[in-house]
Amino acid sequence: LRWTQLAGPAATLVVRPLLASRGFHELQREHASWRFDADVVAGGATTLVTWRPHDVAIAARATGRYTHAPEWFHNFVYPDERERGLDFEEDLAAPGTFAFDLARPAQLAFTAGIEPAAPDVSPWERERARRAAFSDDAGTSPAGAELARAASQYIALGRTVIAGYPWFGAGGRDTFIS
Repeated sequence: LRWTQLAGPAATLVVRPLLASRGFHELQREHASWRFDADVVAGGATTLVTWRPHDVAIAARATGRYTHAPEWFHNFVYPDERERGLDFEEDLAAPGTFAFDLARPAQLAFTAGIEPAAPDVSPWERERARRAAFSDDAGTSPAGAELARAASQYIALGRTVIAGYPWFGAGGRDTFIS
């Protein structure tokens, strides 16, 4: 996410991330086992904040200032899930806020995985390199280039098959049965 103030008096933007650490087929309710602890590493123009609510790491890199202020937000309604007849209400964890002085370029990026993000690697540069490497592997044919562009929109850990993005996680059983 990037923000730029185009006009007007100096302004501060405050962003409060709302997080869920759960499986694809689950919804989250407030629970005491959620760990709000934050590992904050300031480095140059950006700050890396990593939370480990369970067995995953959720990281954010921002040009803004992070303030730790844990809080739960309750009863978010997902209308599409309700229409499908599925569970549709969830509680989301908000570990803190990022404040951005919009007189300077403001950027915020999130990564999630089982390993914490490296403090010295820009998520934008890492993603650009990943997409470039994928495009290089696709060859130079127009069909290959188009396939590379489409496939680069879906990120998965390692080599895998996604059965039904975004509703299913990595796994090939259902895909191969189909």
